[in-house]
Amino acid sequence: MIGTFTLLRFDGDPDLFYMDGYDRGHMTASPGVIKERSFGYARLQASALSPEDSASLITRVMEERYAAQHSTEQR
Repeated sequence: MIGTFTLLRFDGDPDLFYMDGYDRGHMTASPGVIKERSFGYARLQASALSPEDSASLITRVMEERYAAQHSTEQR
């Protein structure tokens, strides 16, 4: 991944790709960049957990990581 970015889609106008940089942003309407970033985002979506599975994973990790700390603090 290259970091955060925004794909702007318009009816009847070219799509735009925008990405923040360290000292300035970058915007382009290059069809090649739009296609590449769209495919990358689609792959990311395809491999992501469902919202329910994501919540379960977060809960499990929080419990594993902080349960012992929480019980120690309550003593």
